[in-house]
Amino acid sequence: PGSQSAAAMAFKFICESCSKNLASGPIDQLINVGYLSADMVFLLIIFVQVYCSMSSLDMDDQNEIIEGVCAVVCSRPVNSIPEHLRQLINPVLQSLAAQLNQARTGGGQFDLGLLSANLDRLAHLFKSIHLDSCPELIAMVSEMWPLLRELLIAFVQDEKIMEKVCRLIKFTLRATRTDFPVLKELLLLMTQLLPAAPWSCFIYTCSITVDEFS
Repeated sequence: PGSQSAAAMAFKFICESCSKNLASGPIDQLINVGYLSADMVFLLIIFVQVYCSMSSLDMDDQNEIIEGVCAVVCSRPVNSIPEHLRQLINPVLQSLAAQLNQARTGGGQFDLGLLSANLDRLAHLFKSIHLDSCPELIAMVSEMWPLLRELLIAFVQDEKIMEKVCRLIKFTLRATRTDFPVLKELLLLMTQLLPAAPWSCFIYTCSITVDEFS
């Protein structure tokens, strides 16, 4: 575990150091003009591969990897960022959707721990995205909303899962700020869920929207 933690931290620092060299122009153009070496392209591919295979690590170590990969992605040319973000976000969303479906059907494969871990991963992803403006990110949050809504409804009696979903919503809100696309839908659902499940995380989520939009 100690060596894994050290490796995850080193990975993060490498990503942050390399992000400056990956920040100028599309990868194919950078190769053509000799600005970006083949080794650097290989590193970018490796970064994504490490991200996609990190699930066996402790969550703190996964967070280091997420922060490192997001540092690289957010330094890329604006027109390439949405594609990279979808590469990071979509696999987690697909896993969450599969877990939700298994919970609904009562299948024996449902894993509450995996659901919880995926919510943590996605929350830290959005926490690590630092962009001045990205309309596509707003669209991604809007596309995520039906799944988040169903998770809130399906697991409303599980306080820990509700806390994790609300934490994810908090970081999507802070990533998109006043462009948060599902404000009305979120507040309406919170008011509907609160009487039956008066969790403090619901109240906190509503308070965050007030802070962001006041």
